[in-house]
Amino acid sequence: LIAFGLPPLNTVMGMHALADHMEFLDYLVAPLLRLHDSAATLLLVQGLAVASGVFPLARMGARLLESPRGGLVLAWAWLLAPDLHMGVMFDYNPTLLGSVGLLWTAWALLCRGLPSALLAGLLTCLAKEDFCLYLAVLALVLALRGASRRNALVVVGLALALFTFEMKV
Repeated sequence: LIAFGLPPLNTVMGMHALADHMEFLDYLVAPLLRLHDSAATLLLVQGLAVASGVFPLARMGARLLESPRGGLVLAWAWLLAPDLHMGVMFDYNPTLLGSVGLLWTAWALLCRGLPSALLAGLLTCLAKEDFCLYLAVLALVLALRGASRRNALVVVGLALALFTFEMKV
């Protein structure tokens, strides 16, 4: 419905789709449905996003464990996790995209800089309002565990501001 400019009504619950959860990320995914209007498009996006989690895990693992093999083990553990497979195969759910966003934000805080962390954090928070709180806690923990404190606190501020916004909408 979003892809075609229609109000996103949840027919199962009988209300606007954003009344249940603030999944603004759907507005970024929706244009792809104009190219190919199918559930397969959503599952492809979800599968690619989840698979992309190997990159931040491998990089963080190699850096923090001081072993490229350690990074590969983390990446393989992610790819082989049965609950992740069940989530990807069941249906499209922005929660999986938010989970991957947490990985990318952690990587950005530990291995990149503030612009990357803000972008990854923003996309993570757009997945669902809960992820703003998860992101704030993650950034606080990383501030104590090796990330730039200033960058981590800016991400915490972004996450809490977005959470406040989403709760008011």
